[in-house]
Amino acid sequence: MKEPTNNPLERRKFIQSGLVAGLGLPFFGCQSLAGNKASKGPLFTKFGINAPLAKAAAVAEQGAEFLLLRVDRFLKPKEPVEAFEKELRQLEKSPIPALSCNNFLKGPELRSVGPEAKMENILKFSKTAFQRAKRAGVQRIIFGSSASRRIPEGWSKAQADEQFIALLQRMGDIAGDEGMIVAVENLQERECNYLSRFHEVGEIVTEVNHPHIRALADIYHSSSMQDPPKYFQKYAHLVEMVEIAESRGRTVPGIEGQDFRPYFKALRQGGYQGPIEIEGRWTEIDQVGKAFATIREQSA
Repeated sequence: MKEPTNNPLERRKFIQSGLVAGLGLPFFGCQSLAGNKASKGPLFTKFGINAPLAKAAAVAEQGAEFLLLRVDRFLKPKEPVEAFEKELRQLEKSPIPALSCNNFLKGPELRSVGPEAKMENILKFSKTAFQRAKRAGVQRIIFGSSASRRIPEGWSKAQADEQFIALLQRMGDIAGDEGMIVAVENLQERECNYLSRFHEVGEIVTEVNHPHIRALADIYHSSSMQDPPKYFQKYAHLVEMVEIAESRGRTVPGIEGQDFRPYFKALRQGGYQGPIEIEGRWTEIDQVGKAFATIREQSA
């Protein structure tokens, strides 16, 4: 085996593979020791949707079991706690809980890679966000944040990997203190030039090796990038949750008729069994009900 010399992530994988080779064992990473056995029963155990609190009752009637809300608009980590508590009182009126939050890191003071990365700022911000999320009953924070993690010109992926891994390892400790999961999301290249393919997310999460840092498998971004579904199977053991929308127009499932079965099959074969949430556009409320029905039909 030729030793990689440039990418530190590849160097670590080379070292790890060498260490276990003497034992005659494959290297699986931190969370795959249970193996990749095909899941039995329903693939998706809970169904959520990206919708504002004002639409909670309407989407609940269409089959939504939880909401995906925005960190900046719901948790409001940059604002006084009173602003968050106002949102919290609105959530108390909702017939369904908010279990996920996205739109995590926004603003130049929260850049996670590059020469202007602000790790300490991010960790302080994260602590506030996680503490408020815990109060609200939120279970996971989705780490997409395209502007924060975009690699600037002149900065290498290897450098970004080193920064991002170090950040996630420290962030995982803070998340653990609050019982929170941080789910790293794959974002297609037109939105972000870093971790745009799901297998790249899988590699980073494996390297981070922290129980509170997981992967979010975004089928919309993967299908838009024409990512092969096989990586969903390979890294299914790292997946905290699945997100979905149709690649054409980013509409909710069932509008354009996209076939998601190859990704669903890969997840099942990899042993995934957990929540799915819709992050797509809709204009009529009955489209939400059709979207959940489409997911159930194609994943059966």
